Amino acid sequence: MAAAPVLTRYGQRLIQLYDLLAQIQQKAFDVLSDDDALPLNSLLAAISRFSLQTSARNQWFGTITARDHDDVQQHVDVLLADGKTRLKVAITAQSGARLGLDEGKEVLILLKAPWVGITQDEAVAPKR
Repeated sequence: MAAAPVLTRYGQRLIQLYDLLAQIQQKAFDVLSDDDALPLNSLLAAISRFSLQTSARNQWFGTITARDHDDVQQHVDVLLADGKTRLKVAITAQSGARLGLDEGKEVLILLKAPWVGITQDEAVAPKR
């Protein structure tokens, strides 16, 4: 009498992963058919378009150009996808390390705040 086949824990997880990937693929196909403006040159932009759900209305894609490594609050400079606009973002040192925010990394900036200051004049911008 032959032993019944047993699926290992790894095999079970592999099947779960396959099911999740099939769901993600279907969402991507749904978005692709509904959105002609879906960016396909950026993995982050494409995935966030069909997976990220947030109430933040201000969202920008960009690339980190610099980050200071101060002990508590750090500043990250981001060049937006338009290739011209730059943002300086203040984050905690812990968040910067956890997110691996290093120069050259592609990021999605979400801004949800009641008070925001925007200026084109560096002389008016608050200093760090």
